[in-house]
Amino acid sequence: MREPALAMVRMHEPAQAMVRMHEPTLAVARMREPALSMVHMHEPAQAMVHMREPTLAVVRMHKPVQAMVHIREPTLAVVHMHEPAQAMVHIREPALAVVHMREPAQAVARMHGPALAMVRMREPTLAVVRMHEHAQAMVHIREPALAVVRMHEPALAVVRMRGPTLAVVRMHEPAQAMVHIREPALAVVRMHEPTLAVVRMHKPAQAMVRMHEPALAVVRMHKPAQAMVRMREPTLATCSDPKTKLPYLTEKSMESAVKCISRKFPTIDIRSNSSQMASIQKDKSDILKNLTSFYHSFVDVIEFRENVNELLASMDNCQMYLDINVNYDMTKGYLDLIVIYTSLFLMVSRIDDRKVLLGMYNCAYEMSNGSR
Repeated sequence: MREPALAMVRMHEPAQAMVRMHEPTLAVARMREPALSMVHMHEPAQAMVHMREPTLAVVRMHKPVQAMVHIREPTLAVVHMHEPAQAMVHIREPALAVVHMREPAQAVARMHGPALAMVRMREPTLAVVRMHEHAQAMVHIREPALAVVRMHEPALAVVRMRGPTLAVVRMHEPAQAMVHIREPALAVVRMHEPTLAVVRMHKPAQAMVRMHEPALAVVRMHKPAQAMVRMREPTLATCSDPKTKLPYLTEKSMESAVKCISRKFPTIDIRSNSSQMASIQKDKSDILKNLTSFYHSFVDVIEFRENVNELLASMDNCQMYLDINVNYDMTKGYLDLIVIYTSLFLMVSRIDDRKVLLGMYNCAYEMSNGSR
């Protein structure tokens, strides 16, 4: 057809007709008036385009094939795929099902097989991406400053918002803040207000780290949805073992300093107790060198406790419902975290000299660097 006008092309036998326009290999029906053109194709690798109204385009694919739907005006576009991984919406990046809406509208993309979906909205609108099997994700955008990712099963999802906003990750099950990601660095949830989402990943160095062994693993939250794991279990294990105690705790020259620190901890006045702290003043360099790892280990424990408390408070604010039958991963992760938290502080409670270690390091630090 040289002129895209009113036309009806019907094909009663396979591969007997071709509609050639500016872009070959596309079965395209262009209409000046609604419901006046239909392209039927009965063989695979072909598409059926029903044009019932000027602003409604439906592409249905019954066998493996690829199709392209271009909608230049605000409209309703629905892509139905009856076989897994059989259609691709080509925008600028292939292998991504991308729906671009230039003006407020509604777009629904349904995919029955594994895929990646990204919804980019330039103005406030409602866009829903539903994926019914693996790699499932639903993105609801009801306002320009609110994005909600709902996921039926572990999957990959990316929500990008151009302006500062609030991103909340919710699941359809009664767990309102979890993103399951099997490979790290594939999904990012950026939130300007932390403690509103929990990101669960199967590898460390992400937001919430699953630790199955009851050891000392410390999670430091430098940014929302990111974490650093520092393992210092040998340090505290040495600290709690009587056979491997530091010599500073058993030497007679340190006995007066140890008693003074134990009695006045955490407020220790070095000047008023200078005579008792003379032994620490003498060996302050060695004390700082040997006790630095112990001191930072206890600092990590305190930070870990604060992060856990913040996480539990966030879960309470989100009114999360934990049921092992309904939400297995979230419930198991919560129980694992509680076991690790309890094991950690049971281990710390067995360290009788923790006050002495912290106080001695603090005194040596002030003697070397001055009081802060």
